[in-house]
Amino acid sequence: MPQLDALRAIAVLAVLYSHYLPEPRWFLGIYWGEAGVRLFFVLSGFLITKLLASARSRVEEGTHTRAQALGHFYARRALRLVPAYYAVLAVAAAIGIAPVRETLLWHLGYLSNTYFVRHGGWDGPVSHLWSLAVEEQFYLGWSLIIVLAASRRRILWIVAAILSGPLFRLVCLALRWPQIVSWVMTPGSLDALGLGALLAWRTRQGTRFESRGPFLGAAAACGLLGWIALQKWGTKGAWAGINEVLGTTVLSVFFVWLIGRAARGFGGFAGRLLESRPLLYLGKISYGVYLIHNFAVPLLDVLFAKLRIRSFVPVPALAVPTTIGLAALSWRFLERPCNRLKARFD
Repeated sequence: MPQLDALRAIAVLAVLYSHYLPEPRWFLGIYWGEAGVRLFFVLSGFLITKLLASARSRVEEGTHTRAQALGHFYARRALRLVPAYYAVLAVAAAIGIAPVRETLLWHLGYLSNTYFVRHGGWDGPVSHLWSLAVEEQFYLGWSLIIVLAASRRRILWIVAAILSGPLFRLVCLALRWPQIVSWVMTPGSLDALGLGALLAWRTRQGTRFESRGPFLGAAAACGLLGWIALQKWGTKGAWAGINEVLGTTVLSVFFVWLIGRAARGFGGFAGRLLESRPLLYLGKISYGVYLIHNFAVPLLDVLFAKLRIRSFVPVPALAVPTTIGLAALSWRFLERPCNRLKARFD
């Protein structure tokens, strides 16, 4: 499914666009970084559920025990994610990027989202790590459900996950909790992750999108347009509450359709775009790009200060090639060699 790599590239470009450009320059005045993160979540729910369903099949066939299936899954996830994550944190702490050293234990334990809730807000260059914490926490819990729970109840767990996202955000709104709680805590993202899981479950059941193409396409279009409308005009009164509770859910509906179509393969111009080499490569290194991008500006600031030079180009403009270059090095010398070790756990 090569076009899924291109979707990763689009997701990380949306994040870079919003984080490196000032708000007045955002297209339609919308924070597109949210869309990028939600696309990552739906993709993760889809791909991780497919992997876990395959692991569960091996258990049912008797080739693996449940403990072996879970152990192999955790080992493969750790090899893919942990080395680069810890390496970036180590470098950021070593060169003195604040507040990495002061908060390091939270991030090493993949508890960044909990830290931001306790802190009461974002905290500079480490702020983006909340989404990586959410994904790790999802992997741990969801793997137990898919591998250990009865197969006939799997769809019930998926539906429960989807519903728990807006329900959690509604509770946060009703209790007047700070908005960051519903944003960064794992239950608030379970609708996006669960919708991806639903897509994986339906495709594994043999459901084809061709027979329902017009209906799904219309639902996807409504999801995207509904989210855009809520971002533009749903900022006051009752609409603000609707946006907070349901905004990411309707956006995730669009991404379910997009991922389902990309998994089969878009044709025409869209297919050629999603299979272009630059986009596919950016998707391949997208984890490193996302991991590094928030550290790029303070890294350049430290570098220029130590060398006592003044840049005639805005630092955020330099941050884009710096981020992509460092991510390419991370992929070449760290992530790809670790990925090859995953074959030991096939």
